Amino acid sequence: NTPYIQTENPIINEDYQGQLDGVRTDIRATNHARMFAAWEPCYSEMIQASKKLGSDYDVVIRIREDHAFTEPFNIHTVFDELSLKPRTVMASSCAPFHGMNDRFAILSSDAAFDYFVGPLLSYYTKPLHAKFINAETFIYYTYLSLKLKVIKTPKIFNLQKFRIFNGGPVLVPVFQLTFPECGGSIEDKIIKREDDDDDASGSGSRSEDNIVTS
Repeated sequence: NTPYIQTENPIINEDYQGQLDGVRTDIRATNHARMFAAWEPCYSEMIQASKKLGSDYDVVIRIREDHAFTEPFNIHTVFDELSLKPRTVMASSCAPFHGMNDRFAILSSDAAFDYFVGPLLSYYTKPLHAKFINAETFIYYTYLSLKLKVIKTPKIFNLQKFRIFNGGPVLVPVFQLTFPECGGSIEDKIIKREDDDDDASGSGSRSEDNIVTS
């Protein structure tokens, strides 16, 4: 496949830039537009791969290239949540501004179009949500407006950033992407699987997870 190359100078939504909080809003608005544009081809790649395989995906996993899972996670929990709730996106939680993390997600295949393409379309064509202040709140409220079920998971995933030093990946210490104080209605679930101790999938044996659902 031809490698995807991000556009250097995307068209900026001036309203989006004007409502961003913090500093360097011009650079951040540009980077966000490039990020949303980079997600859109993922859907086309998924469709092409499905046709080549002759079957649809059960779940879709997207993870940013500079991040990695540092612990196994309970794949049974993930599949149970996604199979019970159509059009569902499961992602790591956010900081206290009530958004969702843009660094990774696991989603049901029927949510893929809106997950990958929705932010780009919304960036250029939809009014901004009243609580929008950054990329995390933008994608969160975009997905809610598209009627996706968003599950924010404080404990299921341990995801960390890494950098390449001296030819190899090195984890950046003390960078944890889960914030259980995130907003939304809270469902406390204790998940105990009989097969946790004999998990052929290599998904690990964590048995207790809090799930924050919006």
